[in-house]
Amino acid sequence: MKNLLLTILIIFFFIGPAQGQPFGMGHSDGHFERPETGPTATPREKLIGHCTITPGPSNLMPQPCGSLLITLTSKDSGETLNTRTTTDGAFEFTIPVNKAYTIGVKSRFYEVVDPLTDLKRGQEINLKLRQK
Repeated sequence: MKNLLLTILIIFFFIGPAQGQPFGMGHSDGHFERPETGPTATPREKLIGHCTITPGPSNLMPQPCGSLLITLTSKDSGETLNTRTTTDGAFEFTIPVNKAYTIGVKSRFYEVVDPLTDLKRGQEINLKLRQK
């Protein structure tokens, strides 16, 4: 009796209760559940860019903005998104579609020179900073 119960438990553990599927993936009638993407799901796109510090008093040549915190602020809601640049100045945001943003930097040493205009999806940003 113990061996039979142990065998049944092992079969359920490895095979699953729904027609050979792991637990929770299928039903006894053979259909599978998929994650729902209800009407409240917001479509998103990537906004990528590269950050450069322009020449100034302490640097004679342009250099990448390594490890700076870049911010996007929504023009509509004021919502702020943050990301950090890589050592070579690359950054990436995942933003909702059809929203306009302004870009900024959280640094007491640098300020944004370009672009100062609104950013929208699908743009590749060439962000330029200068020393304050």
